[in-house]
Amino acid sequence: MKFRKTSALAAMLSLFAFGFAHAGDGEACDKHGHKDGMKKADTNSDGKLSYDEYRTSHEKRMEKHFKRMDANSDGFVDATEKQAARDKMRERFKKHHEKMQQDSDKTSS
Repeated sequence: MKFRKTSALAAMLSLFAFGFAHAGDGEACDKHGHKDGMKKADTNSDGKLSYDEYRTSHEKRMEKHFKRMDANSDGFVDATEKQAARDKMRERFKKHHEKMQQDSDKTSS
């Protein structure tokens, strides 16, 4: 149990550090499409997000994520589907990290 809490804390801190490192001047947001996400979530186009706009955009993403995990479309995610989704996400993260590293190597050369 303690290991799980420690692992979860380490993962959260890693994500926070990753986000902080990419916060900068917005270049990373453009590169990864996050500014477009803000525009999509800002349904009344006032240049800012209300709580309702924020909640709605996250609900849509959660629904898409759940549907991706629910491989057999039965409305439930079992342990096998959860593990398969986790493995797929790890693979995507690994590829993303490798690409970021290659891009970094190119710019530092």
